[in-house]
Amino acid sequence: MKAFMDKDFLLSSETSQKLFHEYAENMPIVDYHCHINPQEIAEDRKFENITQVWLGGDHYKWRQMRSNGVDEYYITGGASDREKFQKWAETLEKAIGNPLYHWSHLELQRYFGYTGHLCGETAEEVWNLCNAKLQEDGMSVRNLIRQSNVKLICTTDDPVDSLEWHKKLAEDDTFEVKVLPAWRPDKAMNLEKPEYADYIKTLSEVSGIEVKDFASMKEAILNRMDFFDSMGCCVSDHALEYVMYAPASEEDMMIIMGNLLENAMEASMKCQIEERRIELTIQQINEIVFLDVKNSISDTVNLNGFQSQKADKIMHGWGIKNIKQIVDENHGEMQCACKDGMFDVNIIFMEDKEYE
Repeated sequence: MKAFMDKDFLLSSETSQKLFHEYAENMPIVDYHCHINPQEIAEDRKFENITQVWLGGDHYKWRQMRSNGVDEYYITGGASDREKFQKWAETLEKAIGNPLYHWSHLELQRYFGYTGHLCGETAEEVWNLCNAKLQEDGMSVRNLIRQSNVKLICTTDDPVDSLEWHKKLAEDDTFEVKVLPAWRPDKAMNLEKPEYADYIKTLSEVSGIEVKDFASMKEAILNRMDFFDSMGCCVSDHALEYVMYAPASEEDMMIIMGNLLENAMEASMKCQIEERRIELTIQQINEIVFLDVKNSISDTVNLNGFQSQKADKIMHGWGIKNIKQIVDENHGEMQCACKDGMFDVNIIFMEDKEYE
């Protein structure tokens, strides 16, 4: 009987075996995308147990456990590391054919010398074997990287990250593997998230540029990109589930977003403190993008004659009618309403199929 996941696993022809064993197998690894914490590399962490290695931050394993119906308590909750590992072992035995099954068993073979099957029944055996092995000096983070013949690692970093651990690693001549940051700006694009305002505040602080409109947002992001570049960053990673695009000029964006939000803030400030409220919703459903801005008002707004009274007519003298004109030019729809002390501007854009 053929051995379980032997040295020729997935190598089904003589050509593939020759190419891998004689050429690819001993080639160095340039890992331009990983989720290793740079602090753990800098401090050369030694893990106490296999759960810390496998389940401490692996969202792929977490997702598989959730798909298996495992309670969150045993995934990211307060269960013990041993209990979490047991639930992962019970999940893995149902994942034959999934890359997670292959990855896990290849790691058990190559780093821990275990050639059996990890499942609920063997979990205790594997737990004890791996934890004993992890106590060896050769199983620290840096030595695991060396064992893997890695020459370059690019971590996953947010634009607001300080990159302090990358700086320390760059100055450490005791570790020969290059560790560089990679640009991951997901949080800067997640306008629909409730924590987005706090994120923008942090971006303003670390960049030294107050983000108050689309132009200052771009300036702050470019500032951080320059910083990342100075730290050796030359790659980016974007988790885009769907690429939205509709043509619009920067001036149009400034008017639609900046003007509406500033109007909302000014109107809210006229209300009593306990009544001040602004709600921003940006959502996409299939090919439709929804933008909704609500704010509290102290007086009823004349929807037929609403015009800005700001002195700066270049950026602000547009009023709701002119914003609607821009929306119309971009093939969108806009509606305004006053109800229960709130002024609501709702804009809908259809994705432009011509640009797909």
